[in-house]
Amino acid sequence: VIADGLIAFSYYSIPAALGYFALRRRDLPFQGVFALFILFILACGTTHLLGAVTLWVPIYRLNAMVSAFTALVSVPTAVTLWLLLPEALALPSQEQLTAVNRSLSHEIQERARIEQEIRRMNAMLDERVRARTAQLQSILDTVPDAMIVVDDRGAVDSFSVAAERLFGYTAAEVRGQDISLLIPALQPEGSDGALAHHAGGNGQRAARAPRVASGQRKDGTSFAMELSIGEVQHGDHHLFTCFVHDLTERQQAEQYAQMLRAELAHVARLNEMGQLASGIAHELNQPLSATSNYLAASRRLLDRGDAVALEGARTATERAVAQIQRAGEIIQRLRGFVKKSDPERKPESVLGLLEEAGTLANRGDAAAPPA
Repeated sequence: VIADGLIAFSYYSIPAALGYFALRRRDLPFQGVFALFILFILACGTTHLLGAVTLWVPIYRLNAMVSAFTALVSVPTAVTLWLLLPEALALPSQEQLTAVNRSLSHEIQERARIEQEIRRMNAMLDERVRARTAQLQSILDTVPDAMIVVDDRGAVDSFSVAAERLFGYTAAEVRGQDISLLIPALQPEGSDGALAHHAGGNGQRAARAPRVASGQRKDGTSFAMELSIGEVQHGDHHLFTCFVHDLTERQQAEQYAQMLRAELAHVARLNEMGQLASGIAHELNQPLSATSNYLAASRRLLDRGDAVALEGARTATERAVAQIQRAGEIIQRLRGFVKKSDPERKPESVLGLLEEAGTLANRGDAAAPPA
């Protein structure tokens, strides 16, 4: 009796422990097997308890019914256990789980190391990109020519420091504005079409030969520029780089050089004038001497007082006036020769030059006084 009681107590305690374990570990597989084992063990414990009670109380029918229930529970329990045995054997052991955990821990550490290395390399690449960007920006800031980057809509995307100095705008003021604000020649006829036309094609990386255009400063003044446009394709978009060289200083230098050439020509004429001074003096002396002779002859003829003498005096006076006019023309030409002015080119009549040369050759005869 004591043995059956102890067995029954053990049979009742074991299902309690199994039930507590199954409730606390709901993540475990085979929960149905735990339920069958609990029923089976409880039935077995009840069988032993009734076996002890039957010694004093003849309850054989109840004992038989409990034994039959135990048999009904034991058969599916045994079958289920055999069916689940391969799966149970496939479950990893504690050593295997430990090894897997150790491997996972190593992989986690390795992944953390790789991620840290990737972060370090990304930081290094970011630093290099910042340094490279700063270097390129420094180069662009020191380039003497203005640089403007324009997108395919004709809107200003980038504006260099040289461009700020040249046009008078800040980068913030023109970013997003149409390029025609700065270069009126690039009117937005579908600005990308205008820019592509000036750049010389689609997707060309080299700029077309520079062309002269007009720029517009912030204060409204215009200036001449040398414009080069390059085009580059970035994905589905086009970017245009405009290089602008201010021609103001070049034009001023050309004007100054032209002024110096005119001054040099004036000095050369003065030098020639000094060398020709004696010849010019002789040239002026001829009409003046002739005029003096004509006037002296006129006075003598007037002193005679007859009609023939008066006619001769009139002729001599007319010739004297002609010589004075000739001297005046010589002086005027001399003043025009030494006058400081820009060189003037105009067509001249060859016949007129020959007549003047003939007049100069015959000046000795023209200077002779009348008989």
